[in-house]
Amino acid sequence: MSPTKYTIRGSMKNCKYSPAIETTWCLQHCINSLNDLDHQVRQIIDRIENKLNILLKFKEENDIDFVFTIYGHVYKNEQRSDIYLKKNTLDFIADLGSKLTMDIEFW
Repeated sequence: MSPTKYTIRGSMKNCKYSPAIETTWCLQHCINSLNDLDHQVRQIIDRIENKLNILLKFKEENDIDFVFTIYGHVYKNEQRSDIYLKKNTLDFIADLGSKLTMDIEFW
């Protein structure tokens, strides 16, 4: 499985003004709408779910953190929808010992 985006600590790649302070490795889903958010997050989880034990071992051996970061846009004229994650999605995030952050912009 290859990352859709990565940054190496100390590099200027994807950094505007100073070197990256940490190494990051991202699997990115490029839909900014929050409609069917759980489905979008599951598309990423489905790629890594069967590797949970490998990821946990890697996390422990390398003292790293996993973070699920959700960026989304809510547009003024967009049909309203619920923004939610199902229990099995949240369970996987918890089993991974991951953080979950959301950055939602209203337009």
